[in-house]
Amino acid sequence: MNHDFVREEAKRILELLRQKNPTSPRKNRIVQLYRHLLGRLPEASELTGAEAFLANYGSTLTENQEESPQDSMAALCHTILMSNEFAYLW
Repeated sequence: MNHDFVREEAKRILELLRQKNPTSPRKNRIVQLYRHLLGRLPEASELTGAEAFLANYGSTLTENQEESPQDSMAALCHTILMSNEFAYLW
């Protein structure tokens, strides 16, 4: 689950989505991520949860780690990749 391969795939997926819509706001990127990985739109509670996850991601890092917006989106993507729903679909 936490293998480097999964982390790299999460980053690669985000790069593909970024290439399709480079100026997309964060909320739209979350929607795109759900569509791409799960084949559906996020429910309102999932969208709210994803936004909260992204907003709070920096507080989970240690002092030696630096945060970037790409890191938090990659962590969200990684979380969806490890979800039961994704495993069931693929």
